[in-house]
Amino acid sequence: MDFRFIKDGTKLSLDKDVSKDRYLALNAAAVNPAGVLSLFAGHGYDLSVVPGAFLKIFTSDEKEMKELEDVLTEIDSLGLKAVFNLNLRVQTFKRVFLERVKYCLQNGLAYVTENNDFKRELYSDDFFQEYVKLAKPKVEKRVEQVQSSSKVEGLDEEDKAVKYDILKKLTDINQNAGDPSLTFIISTVMTNLDEVILKDNKGYRMLGTRHLVQDALQGVNLDSELEYLINEKVLGVFPDNNDLNKERGISA
Repeated sequence: MDFRFIKDGTKLSLDKDVSKDRYLALNAAAVNPAGVLSLFAGHGYDLSVVPGAFLKIFTSDEKEMKELEDVLTEIDSLGLKAVFNLNLRVQTFKRVFLERVKYCLQNGLAYVTENNDFKRELYSDDFFQEYVKLAKPKVEKRVEQVQSSSKVEGLDEEDKAVKYDILKKLTDINQNAGDPSLTFIISTVMTNLDEVILKDNKGYRMLGTRHLVQDALQGVNLDSELEYLINEKVLGVFPDNNDLNKERGISA
C-alpha cells in the first residue's frame, strides 16, 4: 500500500496489510520526509517497502537528521549496513543503539539472532546492562567503554592515508560477506588500527600493511573459526612485502 507525505509528496510503500490511516498523525508531523529519504538513499538503503512504525523516522527535525546522518556514516564504516537494513526500526538508528552494537562488537557479544534480527536486549538500557553482566564473550577481550572519541592522536597524513586504505578494504570485505563473526573481526581491527599504525613507526613502507591488520588482533583469543575467517577472508587482500612473512597467517 502506498503512503504519501502531505508535506512534500514523498511516497513510500508500506508492508502489506498495514492501514495508512493509522499514521495520519505522523503524516501531519513530518518536517522533511524527502530529506530523510535522501539520507537513507545516499547510504544505499533499500526503503522500497517499510514497516508502518518506521514512518516515524520521517518526522525527524534538523537536529535529529544530523544525528541520523552521523549514525548512518558510522554504520557504513563498521560494514553493518546490511544488517541494519534488515532491521528498520526508529530506535535502531539512534546513537545509543549503535553504541550498544559497538560494545557487543568489541567484547565478542552476540548482537544479532540467527535470523539477523538485532537481539531484543539492545532495545532497552536495563535489559542490555543485564545482558552484559550475564553473557559470556565469544572472544576474551574487554574494554572499559567504547566511545567515538577514543581514537589515538598523532597520525600524520601518510599514516592516515594508509589507515583509510585499510578501512576501505575491510569495509568492502565485510559488506560482501555479511557474516557476523567476520564483522566482529573487522570491527576489532578498526578499533585498534590507530594505535597499531602509530606504534609501527612507518614500518609499513617496507613490510606492507598485512602485519598492521595482524597486530590489531594481538591479545585477542581467536578460536579456529575466527582464525580461518581471518586467513581466508581478510589477510589475502593486504600486501606483505616481507617474503618471510607471506605465508605466516595470523598465528605468526
